[in-house]
Amino acid sequence: MSQRVDADGRHKWAAKREDAIGGMVVLGLAAVILIGGLAIPDSSYANAVLSPRDFPWFVGLLMAVAGTVLLVRNAPALVPSHRSAKTGQEDGGSTADDKRPEDAEEAQARSRPAQNPRTLGILLSFLLGYILVFVWLGYTLSTFLFLAGLTMVLAPRKPARNLIFAATFSIVVYLGFTKGLNVLLPPGPLGGLL
Repeated sequence: MSQRVDADGRHKWAAKREDAIGGMVVLGLAAVILIGGLAIPDSSYANAVLSPRDFPWFVGLLMAVAGTVLLVRNAPALVPSHRSAKTGQEDGGSTADDKRPEDAEEAQARSRPAQNPRTLGILLSFLLGYILVFVWLGYTLSTFLFLAGLTMVLAPRKPARNLIFAATFSIVVYLGFTKGLNVLLPPGPLGGLL
């Protein structure tokens, strides 16, 4: 019984450590987006409500908040002594915490599905393909294919919803940038239709 509880505690802390590291990665990406946003020039229109710089700043700030929350919630898992004290691994015995019933957080950590390296490889392949065909196919078509592929891998039982989401997102963002913000995106073969 004690070994199962120790294994469960290790699994819980490993999941929290992964989440904390994920939070740091998200914070790093947010910093890159925010710094990259500084290189985007302001709008050339004097009465423009939004400038092309606003979108990356908005996304970067949202990512920074999400990464901070993820890191703060799971930061104790990064400290090895804190983990061993919680799971009773220093003396090899069980602690009083071993005898208490599971709380919701432990159950959730244990029920989390294992990460599949094959799925990660497929998603990274989609991202690489998106980068390679972006200019040639244009924003709308390449983004539609990218999002449709991602959602089909992540939620294969809802193909109609996936296609509607991919089409709607691609068209709305394209029109928002080209018509609303006057930012040119690669039109590709669908450029004359939109």
